[in-house]
Amino acid sequence: APLSLQGQGIGFNFAAYQMTFPPASSISPVSSVFKWTPTCEHLKAKDKYQLQFIVNDQTNKCTVRNADILLVDVNLLPPENTAPKLHFDNTDQIPFNRGAFELNNGTKINFTIRGTDEDIDPQDELQLAMTAAAGNPMPKNYIFKPVVGKGTAASPFTWQTNCSIFKNHETSNLFAFVFKVTDNRCANPLDASDTLKIRVLDPVDEGEFTPPNVITPDGDGCNDFFAVENIPEAICGVRLLKINFPKDNCAHAFEYIKIFNRYGKEVFISANRNFRWFANDAPAGVYYYDIKFSDKTFKGLVNVVR
Repeated sequence: APLSLQGQGIGFNFAAYQMTFPPASSISPVSSVFKWTPTCEHLKAKDKYQLQFIVNDQTNKCTVRNADILLVDVNLLPPENTAPKLHFDNTDQIPFNRGAFELNNGTKINFTIRGTDEDIDPQDELQLAMTAAAGNPMPKNYIFKPVVGKGTAASPFTWQTNCSIFKNHETSNLFAFVFKVTDNRCANPLDASDTLKIRVLDPVDEGEFTPPNVITPDGDGCNDFFAVENIPEAICGVRLLKINFPKDNCAHAFEYIKIFNRYGKEVFISANRNFRWFANDAPAGVYYYDIKFSDKTFKGLVNVVR
């Protein structure tokens, strides 16, 4: 007997969802092929589809036709997915200590923040972003841009530290930067977050210094000037002790030196910690200096002998 075969969606149209099932007519048996490749958009639209297939006996017997209906329920499931991973590529090999990357103030920090998809085929599109930054005070002037990449998403993180990140004479401060990578796996996106912890130190130099108290500016190259920093270890055969200033930090930094004669007149000033005072045209006698640091002033005297 001649048969006809056709299909349709319950509550939707095959063509609207890229389903194909060509109608067929034939002497029994009759067949046709249903084809459909579900996409993410189909899954987002709904996860259950009901298909109806109808076969009709086209023989007209007393105006009565026989038919059979097959209902097929299709449940779409989200694809399997593995969460992406975050990596902090330590470009400058900053040491890791006490749960954080640790470095001295004034150092430029360079990391590459990198997210990777752990699925091999297909690989997902990844979105990489910073979601939080914390510290006291709040960190500023760091550079990081969110990025998108297929399989891998990477972006540099840079930060030039300075004294603005310290307050109340602190010598150590901890900062935290939170990053997140998210994949776009169909109806089953996953993400990963991790925190980059950076401890910035402001080293304290407790070294004492005692400036020389006599100079002989007679041009013979021996003890001709008054200075503190980088004085030669030996002058004219006399071995001297090194008396460099303590190293600057945010709470204790060299600002200037002023030298006065016995009448209180300023005869020399310098903001260079490597200053040299040659006492040109200064008569022999006692002179007084103020060496100003940001947190204290050192006072003393120097004799000019001619």
